[in-house]
Amino acid sequence: MSDTVKRMVRKQLNIEPTQDETLKVLARERGVSESELVREAIDAFVEADARGREHGEQTARIVDALFEEWDRAPFDLGSVRDSYRLGCYGD
Repeated sequence: MSDTVKRMVRKQLNIEPTQDETLKVLARERGVSESELVREAIDAFVEADARGREHGEQTARIVDALFEEWDRAPFDLGSVRDSYRLGCYGD
């Protein structure tokens, strides 16, 4: 088999009738198969999920840096910090 030929895995999906109709319409409008549309949707979901995770990790680093600044404050911000941490992390 050539390296350029993709090997596909056959899957059976159970979707709602409205999702089926939407899939048919979108595939017809875009001139692609329903399978291609599902593959594109999966790829888009995985990419968006990765971006969301990256954003969450960046936000956590920023918040942690803020906590470090609070820890160095010349006055007590402990209760504010602890309340904020509980709200963000649910510890």
